[in-house]
Amino acid sequence: MNQVQKYAVLGSGSAGHAIAVLASRAGFAVQMYDTDPEKIAGLQKAGEIVSTGELTGRFPIALATLDPAEAIEGCQVIMVCTLSCDHADVAEKIAPYIRPDQLVVLNPGATCGALEFRNVLREHGVKDCPVIAETQDLVCTCRSYTPGTVNFTGIKSEIALATIPAGQAQSVCQVLAEVYPHFIPQKHVLYTSLGNMAPVNHPAPTVLNITRVEEPEDFHYFKEGFTPSIGTVVEAMDQERRAIARKFGMELISVKEWLHITYHVEGANLFEAMRNTPAYTNVLGPNTLNHRYIFEDLPTGLVPMTMLARVVGVPTPVMDSILELLCVMTGIDYRTKGRTLERLGLAGKTAEEILQAIS
Repeated sequence: MNQVQKYAVLGSGSAGHAIAVLASRAGFAVQMYDTDPEKIAGLQKAGEIVSTGELTGRFPIALATLDPAEAIEGCQVIMVCTLSCDHADVAEKIAPYIRPDQLVVLNPGATCGALEFRNVLREHGVKDCPVIAETQDLVCTCRSYTPGTVNFTGIKSEIALATIPAGQAQSVCQVLAEVYPHFIPQKHVLYTSLGNMAPVNHPAPTVLNITRVEEPEDFHYFKEGFTPSIGTVVEAMDQERRAIARKFGMELISVKEWLHITYHVEGANLFEAMRNTPAYTNVLGPNTLNHRYIFEDLPTGLVPMTMLARVVGVPTPVMDSILELLCVMTGIDYRTKGRTLERLGLAGKTAEEILQAIS
């Protein structure tokens, strides 16, 4: 891969702001893209991002644009920091302009993000796809409420990363080390895809706090909304996630273990660990079911996870229950949306054939 000089950051929400800050801090020119004219106008006017919290300072950005071609031009690394449910749209938009020597990083990829991204590029005429990496999670906990500002409440000590084609993760981690040195390379993208904690941590507490969600008052999602009983439900979903991975030949850590590694927190159980995570203390809960904890974490998380479970014969009664409740409550059949096996090109494949498809 060529020496990195410019980073494209696609998406100017909280994640995009945070990644732009990390890249700018490391001395790279950052070119930001979004479809929202107000966000881009705000970034153009500011010309920088002011960061507070765990990482403070003023960090310049070289470009803010509504044009995807302009955003990725001359960039060795393309960081995709949009909602994971927008990955397919981003792939379609950049397909005419992408080069095979560029590196695409979905930060994060959710479940099967790199596979979906590659498939969409191919569907839109890209014959020689670049390496596509996906991370297990966003590298930090952050919030951006206005263009040009971001608050870091935590920076994670390590995050798994895998690639399509497989076997490129080590070299990709080396390329990205100056911006984020704590990526851990994995064998293939099922490690990161089934290591996706968001669909385990978000939908169940949301639906089980529905009376809080639909009331006008704010509540703190993890400090008030994550109770011992809800913790038990999330632990059950986590066990299902790990059982799916085991059938694909992987032994993944639990959410509780991940919190300990990522945020260095302790707890006798998941409830205590969540409550003891400082980065989560002031996170507010949703005030509607039209929230990314639902419209993102179901179609790009629970749906592909439960479908992969069917391939390997793993029952997922708790995941299925949460998914069914939210389909009824929202009036949206998420099982037919998002990353179905058909859309991922995996329909009818065995576990061995799926592993071959991502290699």
